[in-house]
Amino acid sequence: MSVSKSPSRIRLFLGGLWPRVPILHRYLARELSFVALLTATVLTSLMALCGLLQPLGRYGITATEMLEILILLFPFFLVFTVPFALMLACCWVYGRLSADNELSACSSSGINIQTLLIVPLLLGLGTMILSVVLANWLVPNWALDRFEVLVARHGKDIVYRQLNRRGSYTLDRYQIDRRCIIHADRIDPDNDVLSGIGVAIFARDTNQVEQIITAQSANLSFFSSDENADRLDSIAIVPLQATVVTLPEYDVHKAASLEFSGRIRQKISESFSAMSLDDLMALGDDPERHSSVRNLAQEARRIAVASELVKRLHADRTKYGYFELYGPKQERYRFTGSAPKPLFSIKGAGNILEDATIEEYLPGGTEPVRVFENVKQVNLELVELPASMAASQTKPAPAGLTASMVLRNAHIRELAAVGQETVLEHTHFSISQLAIPEDIIQRGMGLSVQEIKQADFPRPTPKRLRGIARQMIARLAKLSKEVSLEIHSRMAIAVCCPVLAILGALLGAIFRRGQFIVAAGLSLVPAMVALLFIIMGKRMVDSDVFSTGMAVAVAWTGLILLSAANVFLLVKVLKR
Repeated sequence: MSVSKSPSRIRLFLGGLWPRVPILHRYLARELSFVALLTATVLTSLMALCGLLQPLGRYGITATEMLEILILLFPFFLVFTVPFALMLACCWVYGRLSADNELSACSSSGINIQTLLIVPLLLGLGTMILSVVLANWLVPNWALDRFEVLVARHGKDIVYRQLNRRGSYTLDRYQIDRRCIIHADRIDPDNDVLSGIGVAIFARDTNQVEQIITAQSANLSFFSSDENADRLDSIAIVPLQATVVTLPEYDVHKAASLEFSGRIRQKISESFSAMSLDDLMALGDDPERHSSVRNLAQEARRIAVASELVKRLHADRTKYGYFELYGPKQERYRFTGSAPKPLFSIKGAGNILEDATIEEYLPGGTEPVRVFENVKQVNLELVELPASMAASQTKPAPAGLTASMVLRNAHIRELAAVGQETVLEHTHFSISQLAIPEDIIQRGMGLSVQEIKQADFPRPTPKRLRGIARQMIARLAKLSKEVSLEIHSRMAIAVCCPVLAILGALLGAIFRRGQFIVAAGLSLVPAMVALLFIIMGKRMVDSDVFSTGMAVAVAWTGLILLSAANVFLLVKVLKR
């Protein structure tokens, strides 16, 4: 004997909702939903395919990767196509109803235009909620994050494909805020070797080449900048027997082995459009979450470390007549010489000794094994230690920072165990990976964004550090404006959905045309007006003339005008 299970009250309630909706409203909902869904799908697919052109040209993606990227880009572009698609659907459907005199028949039957606009209004409110969820949570937290993971997972293949296709590859971030372009005549992906390479390193925030490195070959290693080993988003390059040319002095020197690293590509998550609403709101409490502020703060901290190190070294020189630094294998370097004036002339450190003598001692040794004499200048540089080299250091420096002493016009004596010596002349010699005292790194790298903004530095302060404090003030003000405009522009695009839906229905009812092309033309102009004002508001961020309030007002002006047009057209339809 079978026992039939009675349906729950919730199922009875939901099942009875749709039949209770008037037949005319059900018809309009079906027609509008079908046309809007079809139009949004076609437009979003076309925009996603256009969005594939840059990855296709830059990275040389495969068909499988192209399909994955297409799926991930779909919800991102859906945010922009849904308002236009809904307006086009309303304009076309109501235009057909008006052209077939069905709206007149409804009016004769006592169904007014306000009743007929309920369906477009409800669909507009529904798509508005969908747009808010897509733009603020789903796209940043799911689509763009997975797109970034996809590209990072194939980071090694991307580098080799571009080197093979173009013969060069650009590292977006080299030593925090520089970039460099790598050229290679031949590549060996199996052994991670490049042959006939040339590297152009650009100065900070400019397009001027600062250094040119050439070498017969270079070894490559790929690694992850975070704990996720699947994301190979960084690369370390080791040119062998390299020639380094420093511009504009055209100073040429040889280097048996160099190593520098950088990020394979800029993170998408560092773009405002790729941040969730929670991340945008969090920037107010922690602005260093954004790369522009973080890079500026990191540069300030590096200069603070350099200036503190120079002051410590010269305090030791004044007290003992020399100062000492230790290399990666605990070898000891003793520096003597005279201090130049001004001390902080170049990037917070620069030339720190003149007419210097440097002695190199083995760990625990009391006699020098190498002596650098008649050194015209000793320049200090701070170098971000690549991750592949940090593991090999005996005492790796905190924050990955090490000191490098560049010797100009050095007379080198290498002392052998039997009393023999070898004399060499170098116009440019580098002693790298020198350890920086931990207290200096902790004090310099511990500077907060607020301390940098207020120029709360120990005296004397390098001019570059005071300049960064002024840049930080301007950057934080611009960041606040950018975050505000990003949030308002997302909300404006979402509010476009009900406004454009009502406007499309009213335009279709007035113009009485049932052709799809006419509906598309009528819908294009209002959608472009709304989008134009939103873009204008976001562009005003780059100008110091306009305040945040003015930019926000401009972003909403298009919707205000369209809402006024809705009221005007509704009054006109009611009079008819």
